[in-house]
Amino acid sequence: MSIRVLLALALGELVFSQITYTGRFCAQALDRPANGAQVVATVWALRLLAAIVYLVATPDPTLAGWSYFHMTASFVGAMLTVFALNRVLHLRPRVGLARAHDIRRGLGFSLTIGASYLKNDADKTLLLTFAKPEAAGLYSLAYRVITPLYVPVRALADSTFARFFREGNQSATDTYRLARRTTFIGGGLTLAGGIATMACAPLLPWLLGEKWEPAVVATQWLAFVPFLVALQMYAFNALIGLGRQKECLFVTVGASVLNIGLNLVLIPRYTWKGSTAATITAEMISIAALWVLLRREVHRAPSGEHLRTI
Repeated sequence: MSIRVLLALALGELVFSQITYTGRFCAQALDRPANGAQVVATVWALRLLAAIVYLVATPDPTLAGWSYFHMTASFVGAMLTVFALNRVLHLRPRVGLARAHDIRRGLGFSLTIGASYLKNDADKTLLLTFAKPEAAGLYSLAYRVITPLYVPVRALADSTFARFFREGNQSATDTYRLARRTTFIGGGLTLAGGIATMACAPLLPWLLGEKWEPAVVATQWLAFVPFLVALQMYAFNALIGLGRQKECLFVTVGASVLNIGLNLVLIPRYTWKGSTAATITAEMISIAALWVLLRREVHRAPSGEHLRTI
């Protein structure tokens, strides 16, 4: 892969696409999550259209050609995002340098999100490395089946994220109550979805072929992982809204390290079952730690006193 291809992909994903996601976060901050979702959906539709046009119009597609096309589509999407911020949200983005205070706070968010990705994806990478490809394939298929269960959880998290900051400015108790309400909703949806997924998993061989019969059990084992994620996501957002990024980072990094360690121990002997057990264990510990921290915050700063520690 040439430097030009890497540069084109980097510009498309790490610069232009991030402008689009920043626009989405701006919409969330203004309590306009629907507008943010519309911007992202429009840009992704544009990128899909660009991919189709490139494949149809190019008789001999290459990685280099696609990388340039992808970069161009991402750039157009970034410009559309800036236009939407101006016209729909009445914001006027401008080029400038970030302040040191914003960099420090943003770094905490970045590290926390990065640790979350590590916790969520380490099992798949390690399973592919230390187990047979067949086991990794079954595990990946099972994850694909349960992925739609995350949609309502993340949609609810996106639509309430700004509220956690507003509640956090007022009272830790109000923030806790919001976290509890959203957890009941998100947890209820994913619990129902997990039960339905477990019940319908035996249909996989009928839909995909008999060779995927072992994926039935893997899917049933993983069916309630989204439920575990829902039980912690809103407590996590509440702590972020209360200015407790460090605590969230420590919990996420600790769960990631535990997940990786358990995977290294369990995968060689139990393959995907060991990976599933490691994931469930790490998620349950995250749930307990986040809610303990949130309850402690309620008792320590019931009237917004936490703001003096940010």
